[in-house]
Amino acid sequence: MPTCNAMITSCKQRLPLPELLVRLRLFDRPPKSGSHPCPLHNEQHGAAFAITFKRDSWVWKCHGKCAAGGDEVTLLQTYFNLSLADAIRRYEELCEFAPHASLGNIARTIRSAPPQVIPEKHMPIEPPPDLHKGSYEECAAVAQLRKVPVETILAMSKAGHIAFATIHDCESFIVLDSTHLLAEARRITGAPFPARGPLAERKTHTLKGSHKNWPLGLAGGAGPILLVEGSGDFIAAHYFCSFSHRTNAPWIPVAILGASVKNLDPDAAALFSGRHVRIVPHLDAAGKNAARHWAKTLRHLNCTVDGFDLSALTQTNGEPVTDLNDATCLATTQSAELTQLFRLVPPTTASL
Repeated sequence: MPTCNAMITSCKQRLPLPELLVRLRLFDRPPKSGSHPCPLHNEQHGAAFAITFKRDSWVWKCHGKCAAGGDEVTLLQTYFNLSLADAIRRYEELCEFAPHASLGNIARTIRSAPPQVIPEKHMPIEPPPDLHKGSYEECAAVAQLRKVPVETILAMSKAGHIAFATIHDCESFIVLDSTHLLAEARRITGAPFPARGPLAERKTHTLKGSHKNWPLGLAGGAGPILLVEGSGDFIAAHYFCSFSHRTNAPWIPVAILGASVKNLDPDAAALFSGRHVRIVPHLDAAGKNAARHWAKTLRHLNCTVDGFDLSALTQTNGEPVTDLNDATCLATTQSAELTQLFRLVPPTTASL
């Protein structure tokens, strides 16, 4: 059994400070030794964040507002506000998903290892013959499309929430859960599926045999539920609940794949019953109406139901946030507002 120091040394070799800063989305590319604007306090002018490689290891120091410094573990402590033990644990989690080689240009043609085919046993859906867990390149392509760190997609693939297959000659990713009652595909490129036979051009493709009214992810645990609409928000919810610095709360992401779904699968009732459900609706009329309908249904199941309104939030490009997936590009000045989403007490923006 390796010692803690040996584990940290191994982590530093696999995910050194410059790569860790990129992994945390604090830098666009691995920074070199020298001084840089400090990402920990969103420094706009100046270069208070010093990075140095000495004695076979990386160290950092903020000479400005943060006035902190140290190694990779200390960075995680500072950024996530974690204890030493929790920072080490988070570092090990990040290293578990670290690639052994540079990703390079993920827009290139995906080169996959022989796919790990998912067995068809007990699948109500009719799976494509090449349904498989994703390679690093496949997961990275989806991460780029959905604007989340690659660790989020790798973790979802490992947990069985994302798989990959060829759908109508298009390389696709598929959201699903352990029940295999519902599976919905989107193209990895983000383009719509082309029209084929009786099917018109469409951005999503629901696999045959799916129960469209099944709440995806509902069988994933017994904690409070973060209920969202659509596969994009399902991925964003996994990011915020598992990998974002904004929360360590035990929320379980659950998605209803479409505002048109009103009557939930009857088998879902027992899994919802008596639980705390927070709904994060899309801000269009259909999304708001669906959220109100779901809230009414869930209250009949003795659920504690509240909501979170995203309308006060803005993306880094100045555009308004209209769904949870948009919030992955949230303006840094609004992190505190989004933090309310993950408090177990009703947020101040709750109204359903």
